[in-house]
Amino acid sequence: MEWFTEPFALGFQQRALIGGLISAVMASVVGVWLVLRGMSFFGDAFAHGILPGIAVAMLLDVSPALGAAAAIVAMVLLIEWIHRATPLHEDTGIGLLFVAMMALGVVIISTMDQYTGSLTGILFGDALGVTPEVLRGMFVPAVAVLLASAILYRPLLSLAFSQSKAQSLGMRPGIIHVLLLVLIAAAVIVGFRSVGTMLVFGLLVGPPATASLLSRTVPQMFAWSTLIAVFSVWAGLLLSFHLGTAGSATMALVPIALFFLTLIIRQLDQAVRHRTVGRGEPSAGSADSVLAPGSAPERRAPGASVLDPHSGTAAAGPAAVPATGSREDPGGDRAGHGTGHGVAGRRAPDSRLHESFTDPEHVLTPAEVPLAEAEGIVLAYGQHIATARSTFTLRQGDVVAIIGPNGSGKSTLLHAIAGLMPPRAGRLRVLGAKPALGWRKVAYVMQAVEVPAGIPLTVREVVAMGRYSTLGWFRPFRRHDRQRVQQAMEALGITDLARRHLSELSGGQRQRVYVAQALAQDHIALLLDEPLTGLDIVSARTIDRIIHAEHEHGHSVVMTTHDLEEARAADHVLLTSGRVLASGPPEQALTRRNLEVAYGLGSLHGDEDPDTELPEVLPDPVHGLHDDPSDPTAR
Repeated sequence: MEWFTEPFALGFQQRALIGGLISAVMASVVGVWLVLRGMSFFGDAFAHGILPGIAVAMLLDVSPALGAAAAIVAMVLLIEWIHRATPLHEDTGIGLLFVAMMALGVVIISTMDQYTGSLTGILFGDALGVTPEVLRGMFVPAVAVLLASAILYRPLLSLAFSQSKAQSLGMRPGIIHVLLLVLIAAAVIVGFRSVGTMLVFGLLVGPPATASLLSRTVPQMFAWSTLIAVFSVWAGLLLSFHLGTAGSATMALVPIALFFLTLIIRQLDQAVRHRTVGRGEPSAGSADSVLAPGSAPERRAPGASVLDPHSGTAAAGPAAVPATGSREDPGGDRAGHGTGHGVAGRRAPDSRLHESFTDPEHVLTPAEVPLAEAEGIVLAYGQHIATARSTFTLRQGDVVAIIGPNGSGKSTLLHAIAGLMPPRAGRLRVLGAKPALGWRKVAYVMQAVEVPAGIPLTVREVVAMGRYSTLGWFRPFRRHDRQRVQQAMEALGITDLARRHLSELSGGQRQRVYVAQALAQDHIALLLDEPLTGLDIVSARTIDRIIHAEHEHGHSVVMTTHDLEEARAADHVLLTSGRVLASGPPEQALTRRNLEVAYGLGSLHGDEDPDTELPEVLPDPVHGLHDDPSDPTAR
């Protein structure tokens, strides 16, 4: 027993342990967000970039913490300047400043007396030299960082999941990114006192990286990361005492060794599991949907649209009922309003999903206000014009199809309507307000969500993010919110996947998860970017039923598609070809002439004069000739 207690018998040894524990807990908590965001290189740059600030502070005889903070601020500003002023990726700027800041720090320190001792102390720390004053200075920022990490859990998690999704949920990702940098800076500044600038990075990345191998959820990852960090400090000081090694370096080395040990054990465990799995037996839940034994997921035939009211592929089971306003129910409220989105044989939608829209806290927009109203908008990525000057109006309650060739600006239009991309020119209003303010009423399912592969998020947690737009940063989940999440999962048929990770799902299953996330969000407009592309027939039918249910409850649905039949089944069509070429009902927008111009088919068949100018945008049902962007009187 004495072997374990002897290293901590003296006061300076106890202070080393306390200082190391404070640094380790801070670094392990902040490091989880660092790893989940894929910003490990950023953390390493911070750990080295504070060197010149500390050196200048020592020359001026001021607090090293102030100098380190100033160096980090300068580094962040320089990285952002390089990123904005050049076509280089952000990590290139980080790499340049990583070397420059550290070299500058060494140059400054080399002008001091006792150059070697000063440099060694800053780079590698002095765990056994921690004083009571240093401990008091570490305690307050440590508590502040831990509280901030807990309070900002929801926006930080949504940012780690997807920056675009976080923005569409109103989580203010730009502000949260800055606050995350502040947390990283605080952890580095506090940690360098006990383990040095070179080795604090080991505590920032080692424990959370190891925790990611052991965790199924983000809270579990925090718990494991903290435990591993605490153990690393205790074991590091214990080993350094008995082996006569440097305390700071040993503390930083332990979590890295634990990572590789955990990885080896995990690989061996997976190898054993693979050998014991029965050959030829599919794992439970591995299929994209529940199918009869021996059957394969059915694919839609080319050109067969699940939205087409004449398509026989949309037939469901015996629980089917006629759709309101469909051909089977000509007396429905929406009869004659659209183009017949009801599909014979479709199951009745679950009305519980839409109960929140009678909630007095949820503000609805009057139906006479257009869903979207664009006047001469120009959308661009840098110098590239994705959508030239376009004008259109979309009514609330319609199913709108945006169709056009690849690269014609379909997804760009959805981004603009969702408030993720401000117009370069022109005016765009969504539900009567600026698009950036519409996130409380607009749910957006993106075509591709770049979720970090290692993020331990379950299906239920991903769907629950849909409630963030209503709950904001701090409001706790209520019973009503949990019910909405459960109902959304039931509607998409993914309740059996609730505990599985996104990385364990097929493409069709992930798409259903993202649609369920949108349904869990309070909304009156649903935006879908190619929701049915590449899906098996079961997933396509499931999402198709959701589109119909949204339409029946008076919600707007805007979807991009490459399927002409899906577009013809919509109430309104936007035909794009570098701009909105046609806007109106399908029979007006999808004429042979417009399609030949949009897709270039006429020139392929010799029917089109290459010198012929693009036709004017077709009149909009609401504004008539006002939707003609070439008409100067319209503005």
